[in-house]
Amino acid sequence: MKMIEDAIEKGELHLFLMGEGGYKCQGRSDYPNPTDYLACWEKEIIPYFNKNNSIESIMRLYNSIIMLFDYANDINLGLYSIAAHIEWCNYFEKEEKIQFHLDWKTIAEKLKLAVEINKERLIADTRWAGAEWNSSQGLYEPICRVLTKLLA
Repeated sequence: MKMIEDAIEKGELHLFLMGEGGYKCQGRSDYPNPTDYLACWEKEIIPYFNKNNSIESIMRLYNSIIMLFDYANDINLGLYSIAAHIEWCNYFEKEEKIQFHLDWKTIAEKLKLAVEINKERLIADTRWAGAEWNSSQGLYEPICRVLTKLLA
């Protein structure tokens, strides 16, 4: 939980959420994701926010995820990270592993629009979940899978 505490203290929670700036979470995955999103949730986000579940803390998480829409260094990384965090948060909410609930519909709608605007760029991006073994349309397809679950 030390990594997320450091990121919050430095005002870099948005960088933590993408695995940037030395905040890469290591976990069980053997593929080169920017960060292991599952490990990020299990080792850092869940313990921290279950301990610090004030409205201010939860809004800090929510607002940091929204900040990823404006990550100009790598737009695809920002969009992919948003989808990954929404997916894991949804999963852990259903499993009752987290003590808070966030309505992701607004972010999911905004993500859907951003994905359509950046569709060609996302299709061409075969990093991470966009690799050929997982997708025939780069990062576009796995992000759309998350959106389909959320917006169904």
